[in-house]
Amino acid sequence: MNRAYVRPIVVLALAGMATLVALTPAVATAQEPSPTPTPVPEMVIDVSPGILNLASDGETVTVHTDVPHEDVYTAELYFQVGDEPPRAFSWRTKEDNRGFFVANFYMEEVRALEPNIGDDNKIVVEIVYGDNTIAFGEQQITVIDSDETPTSGNPGVRKGKKN
Repeated sequence: MNRAYVRPIVVLALAGMATLVALTPAVATAQEPSPTPTPVPEMVIDVSPGILNLASDGETVTVHTDVPHEDVYTAELYFQVGDEPPRAFSWRTKEDNRGFFVANFYMEEVRALEPNIGDDNKIVVEIVYGDNTIAFGEQQITVIDSDETPTSGNPGVRKGKKN
């Protein structure tokens, strides 16, 4: 083959390869960073009475939230004793006079769960909004079993002593 023809062929081949390299998108060697997870919104809850007395004649416990009632798609209420997994129990909901979501449950539910006497108990509320965002709120709860009036916290309405 004539050397005069080889040189232009090599030049054209190299030019073609350069064009292909320039048009080919670069392959990323590093992984794309994972998207930042959306933080789970927290809500403020306030359990009333603040001290649950197993010996009292009180019938209901109220959990107030700072979530507008109309924004709640569904909700769950849990009671956690110590390090045990939170346990769901029966409750009912209503809207308070400010339009916020409120849950009520019966003291009988608490008694049936055999809570720890002391402050090693927790009320946990999970709310699902219409856009499937989930919010959590929790509050440590002191449980007593006494005919004596508590000296701190919100003892709630007492109807009298149990015999």
